[in-house]
Parts: sequence; structure tokens; C-alpha cells
Amino acid sequence: MHEDNLPQTDNLLMEQAKEGSKDAFSQLVLKHRRAATSFAHSFLRDIGTAEDVVQDCFIKIYMNRGNYQPVHSFKTYLFTA
Repeated sequence: MHEDNLPQTDNLLMEQAKEGSKDAFSQLVLKHRRAATSFAHSFLRDIGTAEDVVQDCFIKIYMNRGNYQPVHSFKTYLFTA
């Protein structure tokens, strides 16, 4: 497989998002939205509210993307946002 065809890591995508790539951030959202929504739904017991909370988390992460430090996985970062 050619290097250009390898899936990008979450940390690399977040670094690209920090540099202004909306596509990179969209890839992160698509990759993690379902798991985050399921997690939120398990606590909130309302799918609409869970979707709203997850959307708010992604907005918060995007707005503060310049502060992202890849100390832990992006998934950990998302689930603590």
C-alpha cells in the first residue's frame, strides 16, 4: 500500500485541523461521532439530547483546537471535552 493511501492517525488529523484543515476535522467527527453519541446516550437516555451534547463537544474542540496537545489519544480528549 502506498503511504498516501494509509489512514491518517487522529493526532495527525488534529494537527492538520490546528493548521486550518476543515476536512481533517470533519474526518475526526465522522470517525468518532457514533461512539460519542452512544456514550452520551447511555447516560442521558435521550438520543436528541445526546446528539446535541456531542455536537457541542465537537464545537468546543474545534474552537479550542489550537490548544490541543497529543498527550493522550484523541478519543480520550473527546470523551473528556
